[in-house]
Amino acid sequence: MQYIGVLSILLFVSLLPVHAGEMEEIHNAAVKAETGDINSIKSLYKISLSTKNEAIKPYLIRAVTMTMLKTRSKSLVKYIKTVQNHRNGKNLLLFLEAKPIKIPCNSCKELGKTLEKCTACKTGECLKCEGLGTYNKKVKKEDVSVNCEDCKTSGFCKDCKGSKKAAIVCKDCKGFGSNFNPAVYDAEEKRAYQALIHKSAFLSEGVDFKADQSVISEDDKLMAQSIKWLKDQKKKKAAFEKKEKQRLAKASGTEEYKPLMTEGSTVKEDFENGKSTEKLDQLCKEVGGYIKAQERRGKMDLMAKIYGEYKSDIPTVFLVLKNDFTSQSKEWRLRTAQGFYEYAKLRGMTAGYDKIGFIVSDQNGKILAKVNH
Repeated sequence: MQYIGVLSILLFVSLLPVHAGEMEEIHNAAVKAETGDINSIKSLYKISLSTKNEAIKPYLIRAVTMTMLKTRSKSLVKYIKTVQNHRNGKNLLLFLEAKPIKIPCNSCKELGKTLEKCTACKTGECLKCEGLGTYNKKVKKEDVSVNCEDCKTSGFCKDCKGSKKAAIVCKDCKGFGSNFNPAVYDAEEKRAYQALIHKSAFLSEGVDFKADQSVISEDDKLMAQSIKWLKDQKKKKAAFEKKEKQRLAKASGTEEYKPLMTEGSTVKEDFENGKSTEKLDQLCKEVGGYIKAQERRGKMDLMAKIYGEYKSDIPTVFLVLKNDFTSQSKEWRLRTAQGFYEYAKLRGMTAGYDKIGFIVSDQNGKILAKVNH
């Protein structure tokens, strides 16, 4: 249940059982606590954690929390944790995350993160495999090429995906998108106690005090506005995360890729040897996007074309490479081709293929590398 939902229920408090003695105690303590009476504040503290009356609890908790926040009480953190463990406790404390207790962070524009130069790399490449997707590992005194677990064979920095920029948690707001606003603590404490005083009087017939329903209604209205602001802020953060995900996908050349099937399952499709399928074309597009991203990063022109065909009943990716590739050293060609293949295999498995073929050739048709399984 949302906090505002709790507040709306208060309009129907006549349906709730009310302990008259407790409500009078709350009212009398609230009147004194508003003037700073320590014993009354302590009394409200205890009642706020013990009362079973859901109609008054939100007002009690807010008033007590505001006093502790304003006075910088060392017990505030303990109190908040205790409230959070109560039923609906987290929703009862949402006011601490919303206006006017919080104000928007100007540094990150309420997003909680800022786009900065990536601190995990300098070139956009994975540091472990130097951008190749694989690296040599000593196995029984021999060099064996293994998949890079840091970048999952993509060759990109795991933080920036090759873009050299990453979303860093805002230093000013610590990722919350807002900061506490001490300037309003006094006014908000007073408003919380006024609402508590009138609400407790409204719920009790034994109090010699005429409750003003307009005070309660205005407080409920302001709380609803605060929670709406909080919801809007969360939507902004979600939109930023979605946009950032798209940016990183574009940087790594995977923005057009959509999983063909759930990982672990197997694609079953009608095919004809010597021809492609829609799913195989999609896989080639994904691998081609990855290679193009590698080209942009390395300022090279490697790929002439990429296409798919079923060969001996095996979905096969055909990659035709240009002179920028063939003119490199043999070691570089082997490592790079291995990286391309590992990426294709990884995407193929994710897409649902239990096996794929991978054939690399130059523009003259000479086979440079070949994997059929």
